[in-house]
Amino acid sequence: FSYPLFINCILCADPRTNDNFGRFEIIGQRYKITSSAGNVISWSSTNRQFSDGVLKVAVFGNTNLSEDDGYFITWRNIDQDNYYALIILSSGYVYVYKMIDDVETELFVSEQSLINFNHSSNIIYISFIGSKFDFLIGDQRIPTIYDNSLKNGSIGIGISKSTSENSSVFFDNLTVYHSSYNDQIFLEVPTPTERSIIEKQNCVLWSDVTLAD
Repeated sequence: FSYPLFINCILCADPRTNDNFGRFEIIGQRYKITSSAGNVISWSSTNRQFSDGVLKVAVFGNTNLSEDDGYFITWRNIDQDNYYALIILSSGYVYVYKMIDDVETELFVSEQSLINFNHSSNIIYISFIGSKFDFLIGDQRIPTIYDNSLKNGSIGIGISKSTSENSSVFFDNLTVYHSSYNDQIFLEVPTPTERSIIEKQNCVLWSDVTLAD
């Protein structure tokens, strides 16, 4: 079955910033997030929490992004001081970390950029089931990560710490599937050895979230 998933009316951001550092718009049926200041994280979170699941979201490139700017996706996001995050820089490098009580701990950093990272568009999957996290970016996997620090929380999308003002990223079609969907996505995809939306009042609706039985 499906049901609507809402973005919080209150914009989330790095604990040392506020929503004045991010701009959130619908442009051509895509969700655009723009950093209004350098070296900050700006993101929006759902007001629904998830423990286990498989999230899917489309990201779209922007030629104005510098190599140090990128896409930011969180899961099990409790607040600005406690969450898991995936960052994909426009250069194709990947960084995964956890923030626990405002202390950042690296979980994975790629030594090379993604082999086939497409700056035009990519589908990203993140599976979070118990302490196991799997990732698929386009057609490329990064190593499985295990961590049990956080049990549940919301999902967020945004722009990573940028080096300049007015950097933008685009998202569309966020979908969260039941954890059983994991095998359909990750079972036959090898790990590489190399490197919708409607306005309503003051809120924004993401595309429907679909749960697979």
